[in-house]
Amino acid sequence: MIDVQEPSNQIEVRNLLSKSREAALSAVQMFNNPLTVFKTEAFIVLMVIAWRSLLHAYYEREGIEYWSHQKSGKLDRRYWALDKCLRKQQCPLNSPTKRNLEFLIGLRNEIEHHYSEHINLYSSARYVACSRNYERVITEIFGNEFSVGSNLSLAIQFQDFVPSDSLEDPINFLPNNVAEYITKFDSNLSEEDYQHSHFSYRLFFVKKQAGKRGQADRIIEFFDADSENFNELEHQNWFKKEVEKPKYLPKMIKQLMNNEGYPEFNIYNHTQLWKFLDAKNPGRGYGITVAGQWYWYERWIHVVRNHCRDNKEKYA
Repeated sequence: MIDVQEPSNQIEVRNLLSKSREAALSAVQMFNNPLTVFKTEAFIVLMVIAWRSLLHAYYEREGIEYWSHQKSGKLDRRYWALDKCLRKQQCPLNSPTKRNLEFLIGLRNEIEHHYSEHINLYSSARYVACSRNYERVITEIFGNEFSVGSNLSLAIQFQDFVPSDSLEDPINFLPNNVAEYITKFDSNLSEEDYQHSHFSYRLFFVKKQAGKRGQADRIIEFFDADSENFNELEHQNWFKKEVEKPKYLPKMIKQLMNNEGYPEFNIYNHTQLWKFLDAKNPGRGYGITVAGQWYWYERWIHVVRNHCRDNKEKYA
């Protein structure tokens, strides 16, 4: 909580938090507005402002400099951008929260000069995570009086929550530079950060079947994942699993195998293996081409691992 007995910087902290909260609320308002076309662009720009002001407020309260000194006739303060705030050793954010913001900053740079229609839906889980992270961090650091959660409600939809069936990876509908950026960013993430809800917030939606009036008035219902009905959900037509998959380049697979105890396994061995198994045949589902570059899915890693295990004398 902000100590009311700290008058020296309390006003500046509150001003920064006021700016931060307004930017965050505007970001969500713009994204949820059905008349807004450039949803992702507006959301990212405003959330970057919100997070930067939030971290500035934290550094101000803690007495940590968050500016560089620039000389142009006189000594000026040049306040840090968000990416530099994230690199500060005293940054209070955990790793997946930082990775989420780094992803948004990079995505902004890829889409700022053109319109990308499908990006609003494809990365929506990361936008939700960004918003939830903001609410969590601002209340943990400065207290519940600065919460923005009570100002927002569930956005009403015109479309069904269930997407149409498609065998294609949604990333194929994105511009090449955007698809390549997302794939490379995800490939460099640790599995822990990639799966963490602070990086990408994913939910299972369960269609409510109510026998009595008043039982289905809420659009979202929660239930215990250990219940006996949970395993039956995937057999119903409206149940959708996560479609976003981690992707790997050959050099990453080589390094992974080397780290697992097969130091003699190299790129040439990997090439020979996938050619022998015709693994780049799209029908096998081992990988995908993104912006002219082939990336391997997790299931191919298992094939390579088994190959190394069966030829341990050669690779170990």
